[in-house]
Amino acid sequence: MPNTKQASSRCATVLGVALLMASAAAPVQAEVIAHDTFAGSETDVAENLCGIDLVRDTTFSGSFRTRVDKASDGQAFFQHTNFEFTDTWTNPLNGKSMTFEGHSLNNEIKATQVAGDVYEFTSIEAGQPFTVRDAAGRVVLRDRGMIRHRVVFDTLGDSEPGGVTLEHSILAVSGPHPGLEGSEDEFCAMVTELVG
Repeated sequence: MPNTKQASSRCATVLGVALLMASAAAPVQAEVIAHDTFAGSETDVAENLCGIDLVRDTTFSGSFRTRVDKASDGQAFFQHTNFEFTDTWTNPLNGKSMTFEGHSLNNEIKATQVAGDVYEFTSIEAGQPFTVRDAAGRVVLRDRGMIRHRVVFDTLGDSEPGGVTLEHSILAVSGPHPGLEGSEDEFCAMVTELVG
């Protein structure tokens, strides 16, 4: 949903940077070329969320495995990533806070050549990718289950992980994902109630 993705876009960016080092899946014709772990944190970052000036403290960590699909002549790379993050948002004017957190596994399971260096990837995201907790730690919103994604990706033909996303769509959703289904107005109403 645009609202939870907007709210955690910084975490998605952090994950994206980590994934530039990664890409993995499980086809028999794939060969592991890299694997590692990553972690980091940020503190006292001023941001505006739903029109409210907040301060964000973040921790994130995970691991990745990169595989090259031999059937792609070394152009398609699969990613397999375990990722978790915690963002604590605090309103400096009233001291109210909330926490966004996520724990998920992302696994690209198939790559099909569209044309030239452009491939269509199918990936699965499983776990609890987005949870909101109030200051007392009570769950206010939680997405959990599995999402199947379709991504059309230009590999750039350089035999290196990374490239340009051309299209992205969700193929299927399993399990409750209220954050994915809600509107931006509903999301901002929740934020305002928790920290406004």
